[in-house]
Amino acid sequence: MNQQDLLQFAIRGLEVERERIDGLLADLKAQLRGVPAAITGSKAKAKARTMSAQGRANIRAALKRRWQAFHEKKGGTKPVVKKKRVLSKAQLEAMRKNAAKARAAALKKAADTK
Repeated sequence: MNQQDLLQFAIRGLEVERERIDGLLADLKAQLRGVPAAITGSKAKAKARTMSAQGRANIRAALKRRWQAFHEKKGGTKPVVKKKRVLSKAQLEAMRKNAAKARAAALKKAADTK
């Protein structure tokens, strides 16, 4: 890096600093005139807004009510709830045997490859 490059970097850094200072000056002048800083286009970062659990619950409940009203208005069909699969004792036992066989085969295969 030569002298020319260093000077160019220094100039760029100072220009950025001047832009920042100009923005701050514009905000201060606007405040003197009575204009809020947010309107002047300040680049200051706003504090992140968070929502409480109660607020999220309220929004969730309102959304649920809106969708319910929408579906009632549209035709009142409720979504189909898929019933949980019920296995007989024989089916459950067969599944357990197959799983045990698969585990034994996997262990045997792992032992054979070593």
